[in-house]
Amino acid sequence: MEKDEEKTVKLENDQEKNIGEIKEETQEEVRQTRKSRREKTKEDKRKITFIIIMAVLICVVSVFSVIFAMLNIKNTNILSGIYVLNIDVSNMTKEEALKKIDNIINEKLTSDITLKYNDYETIVNNSQFGIQFDNQKAISNAYNVGKENNIVVNNYKILFAKLHKINIEPELIINSETLQNKIREISAKLPNAVVENSYYIEGNKLIIVKGKRRK
Repeated sequence: MEKDEEKTVKLENDQEKNIGEIKEETQEEVRQTRKSRREKTKEDKRKITFIIIMAVLICVVSVFSVIFAMLNIKNTNILSGIYVLNIDVSNMTKEEALKKIDNIINEKLTSDITLKYNDYETIVNNSQFGIQFDNQKAISNAYNVGKENNIVVNNYKILFAKLHKINIEPELIINSETLQNKIREISAKLPNAVVENSYYIEGNKLIIVKGKRRK
């Protein structure tokens, strides 16, 4: 009888011990769960804060970009940092820039150059070669930099022009006939020069006459 009572008491003690261990494990799990939730909440808050900050920055940059681009579109002058033939036309109107470029290029195109061949020397004016530049188109291209419909492209070009420089090369226009005639004229005057080959058409035949050395 006493043994049965001892077994019963021992069993009850074991049950209480197991229950106590289970309670401790449960409490530990609860603490871990709460800790995980707190950490997750903090992490979520950090992510949300980061997203909000980035969104605000993007909005601010976008607003300033739009304002910057709109102000530039209304700008009636050429951007700062724009060059034509390496000539600075920054902050000029189209008329001012065209006048400046025309004056500089015309001065060069109407200047004299000296050609030398052995003892032979002659002076030729550049205007006789039939060479011109399309200054009007070059100035229009310079004026339109940063004034396109794409705001992103405009802002990029504006910043690039300010940090570096954008040089626009005018289209070179050559009057081939005038140039060839002038070259022939100069060649014919050179001592011991070779007269250029000539040709003529006789019926359906092409007759080529070989050039001869001048005496």
